[in-house]
Amino acid sequence: MLWHIFKNGWEDKEFIARAFYGMDEIRKEAEKWPPDEVERVTGVPGAQLKRVAEKFAKERPSTLIWAMGQTQHTTGTANVRASLHPGCSPTGNVGGFGSGANIFRGHTNVQGATDLGLDITGLPLYYGLAEGAWKHWCRVWEVDYDWMLSRFESKAMMEAPGIRRRAGSTR
Repeated sequence: MLWHIFKNGWEDKEFIARAFYGMDEIRKEAEKWPPDEVERVTGVPGAQLKRVAEKFAKERPSTLIWAMGQTQHTTGTANVRASLHPGCSPTGNVGGFGSGANIFRGHTNVQGATDLGLDITGLPLYYGLAEGAWKHWCRVWEVDYDWMLSRFESKAMMEAPGIRRRAGSTR
């Protein structure tokens, strides 16, 4: 996102000058991550990432929302801080009504976040993992079904639920 934001001049220069220290270092780091390299590492197509970056920068206010997963690691604080940099900080989407980085936790939205994509046993809204469900969500996400299928070792793997762990299990 940063690469696109900086290359297209979508950053909020006034906010950066007023409230941010070290953006030059972040800009230099972002230059190392052009869309083709990000796609190679993450599988996220450059065009899709550009679309997300542009929406985040131009449709204001914007907010980054996640559920508890990214905080429940030994690096949870660092994960949250890293989440601010892709969009909130350079676009000035911090500290205003409807902007910033926010977590769903401690209330009913935690379940809602799970319903919409964090449950590893199916697709959002309990669609399951059958081909028709994947085709539906590929249309919603504006990605080609065949491209999505190519991200998996096989169709069987694509349609297999993630590994569930029992409470207290470490394996």
